[in-house]
Amino acid sequence: MIYHGLNNDLVDFAFDPVKNRNVLGVRASPIVRTFCRWLNVLVPYKTDIEEFEEFLFDIIVQAEVQIEQLRNRQLSEVVDTNNPDFINKIKEYLRIIVKVSASKASDPIHKKAVLDYIDNQLSVIFSYHVDRLSERYGIKREHFLLIDGAIVISAMILSEIYIFVKSGFISISKLKGGFELALKDSALPYHNARGVSELLEEKSTQADIHSLHHATSMMNSARVLPNVAEDTIDEVFDKVLSIQPKYLSDEVKESEHYRFIRECVAIMTFTQCFNLKGRDTPAKFFFDNQLCRPESLTFISNNLYLLNAVEGKYFSALNFDGRSFKPGNLEFSIATRHFVFAAAKLMSAKLNNKKELLKFGDVFEKDYIFRRVQSIDPTRYQIYPSLNPNNNAEIKGYDIDLVIEDKMFEQFYFIQVKYRTKWLPKFYSERYWELNKGLLKDYERQLRVFKDNLCHPSIRKKLGQQKYKGLERATEENSHFVFIHNIPFLNFYQSNGIYFYEWNLFRNLMQGAKVYYKQHGIPGAEVRKLFMLHDIEAALGAYIDDQCPKTSIGPDFEVFANSLVQLKVRSASKSTYVDMPLV
Repeated sequence: MIYHGLNNDLVDFAFDPVKNRNVLGVRASPIVRTFCRWLNVLVPYKTDIEEFEEFLFDIIVQAEVQIEQLRNRQLSEVVDTNNPDFINKIKEYLRIIVKVSASKASDPIHKKAVLDYIDNQLSVIFSYHVDRLSERYGIKREHFLLIDGAIVISAMILSEIYIFVKSGFISISKLKGGFELALKDSALPYHNARGVSELLEEKSTQADIHSLHHATSMMNSARVLPNVAEDTIDEVFDKVLSIQPKYLSDEVKESEHYRFIRECVAIMTFTQCFNLKGRDTPAKFFFDNQLCRPESLTFISNNLYLLNAVEGKYFSALNFDGRSFKPGNLEFSIATRHFVFAAAKLMSAKLNNKKELLKFGDVFEKDYIFRRVQSIDPTRYQIYPSLNPNNNAEIKGYDIDLVIEDKMFEQFYFIQVKYRTKWLPKFYSERYWELNKGLLKDYERQLRVFKDNLCHPSIRKKLGQQKYKGLERATEENSHFVFIHNIPFLNFYQSNGIYFYEWNLFRNLMQGAKVYYKQHGIPGAEVRKLFMLHDIEAALGAYIDDQCPKTSIGPDFEVFANSLVQLKVRSASKSTYVDMPLV
């Protein structure tokens, strides 16, 4: 995805295509438009983009009517989204087509893998746009499981892809029966980065599910072994909260607030484990196994309505009926992340005891990252402390949390770290605004100030100080600037000389694109050929190639790269097909 330099009106259109459809530049009068359409048939004068804009405008007008109807509709039945009939219903208007060679098409194992991939992607695309509709227009997502979504889902899908059409990243051709959209060369680096990033995230999610299943197999309805509980909670801390507890300071781990946060993670984790068994989680399970104190459990259950409110009216992270817990309707990692941060914030307000509070941002940005990076291959990496201007500095406004010297390649990486504890931006428009107008923009600016002034005499003098001995060798040619964060969607991304990476991925890149796996229950890891950390192309290639057969995503990426999405939009007189890349 592309998150910088786009037209703001286009992004607003993706946020609310019904309200902002005038950005399409289409005349609203049906009579005028009908006349122009017939005139274009006789004497073609419209461009392919203009015809697409009229087509999209018509869909949005129809979608608006359907949205208003759904707002006043009562739910009368429940749909099982795991039922094959549900996926088949979606396939009536939304398809994914994958190009494969004849030899692979005849391979039953490969064929099944592709078909599973298609069904999974259909579910992901459908759920993403249903969530957009639900949040933007205030409609319970269950409504969209009961209707023919050809119009309303197509309107949402095309409203996002239109941004990249108008921004010059996707070409459009009018064909008989519909439109064909194709990536331009300028979009391929972003497309490849998105593909690898999402495939790695998917593999990580599958590993998380496997770990939860393993924990579930090691417990019963009343007990879980203390070491299993401890290891499982630590793993969720690492994968969901981006923190490995063993690298936290003793001061942090001994704090009352940290103990409460572990209790929150325990509740979310073992509620999910019980759910995998098809059961709700008795509240007494948590204090019987010393996973949560009664007072903490009471605090959480009494304030659950406030904690769920963080996610909006139609979403919940956790439910409690007075005796048992069960998961809400959010995916586990998203639910856990939001629930823990919201509970920690609420507890902070209730305690009002500043000495006992664990501030995630400070711990992650100032303490944890430095400790963790220092543990990674000290023969290759030299770690330097933070760089900040003093009160009399000529250059102000920068903040470097740490510097990594890669001694193998003689490169320097100036790092800005941001740990986000607020809601996670889900949709493209939200992500774009978060990077360009939200909190992340200020932190990116601090890094950019230092980058733009690296050669300023006052900065050079600072780099020559004894505490930074070695940094005087950092030049414009061998220095790079990296924004590390805990937001899963922003990886393998570069804008104006600044690189963006989620922390867990970046630490693996530091170790040669390291990937962990389990085979027959035995854990292992594969490390690729080493490369410079700022070489995005090399990093992507490391994950795609087959030098590490146990963990390579090459076959999956090949399927992704050869996939296209096809929409079938039905009207009273005809069906219009739209073929587009998987973006």
